[in-house]
This record gives sequence, structure tokens and C-alpha cells, in this order.
Amino acid sequence: MIQLSQVYKRSIQPVALHLLTVGAISASTVLLGLVPDLAAASGSSGFSSAAMAQAVSDAEIRGYAQSVLEIEDLRRNAYQEIQSQMPSGQQLPNISCHQRDSINGLNRQARQVAISYCNASVQVVERFNLSIEDFNRIHAAQQSDRALADKVRRELIRLRSN
Repeated sequence: MIQLSQVYKRSIQPVALHLLTVGAISASTVLLGLVPDLAAASGSSGFSSAAMAQAVSDAEIRGYAQSVLEIEDLRRNAYQEIQSQMPSGQQLPNISCHQRDSINGLNRQARQVAISYCNASVQVVERFNLSIEDFNRIHAAQQSDRALADKVRRELIRLRSN
């Protein structure tokens, strides 16, 4: 006798395999920085880099890289200070400056450290002539644009070697 759960498993396996295959293909194109580029006027289609729509200047790359290096030092210090204030054995939660709930869930002292870190990070970004929006745009764009990620990586290496 076949149980209902066995019938359900058999009918869902091909669907799950199909979804996993489509997901893997989609993820690999995103990781490669490829997105569909449909040109309605010409009737042609192709692939282009996702960041082509919003070019990032060399000055912005330099400012972004300088900001990243300086913010990383701030982040390490803040992380260590917050971790030292957490009860023994308690894992430090993910903290994001743009997500108030992640900061509000901390105890008073840790929350103050996190707020100070976020404020200092904004000042660093602005000191290197970027807005927070520009910084976040470059951060997001390099996740899907391999050429931009390479430029940022080269600038980080250059800055570290100086």
C-alpha cells in the first residue's frame, strides 16, 4: 500500500529538481555579473554587466576603497567592544546600521557602541567625498559586476601597500 506521503514525495521531486536547476543557473549568471539586456528598438537581446547602467568613476572607487579600509578598523574595534559586553556564551547578533531593530536589540552599552560605530562610518564615507547612497550603490554594484569588483580589489591592494 502506498502512503499519501510517498505519492507527495514522488510528485514533488521533479518539480524540486527543476527549481534547483533554474535556481543554480540564475545564481551563476548573477555571480558572473550577467543580466538580460533586451533592446526593444532593435529587437535584439544579449547580456551586459549589471553596473553598466550606473558607471562608477575612478574617484568613487578610490573613495569607496579608502572608506572600506578605515571602516573595517572601526568595525573590528566596535565588534570587540560589543562582544566584551555580551553575557558569557551569548553570540553577538548581526548588526546593521540601516536596520534599527538590529541595534535596538542590544543592551544599552552595546547599543551606544553600535551607534557610535554607525555615526563614525558615515563620517568616514563623507570624508572621502561619497554619500552613504553612493557607498551602498558601489557596494551593491560590485557584488554583481566582476570588472568593478576587480577595480575595487586593485585599489584596496594599492592603498594597503602604501
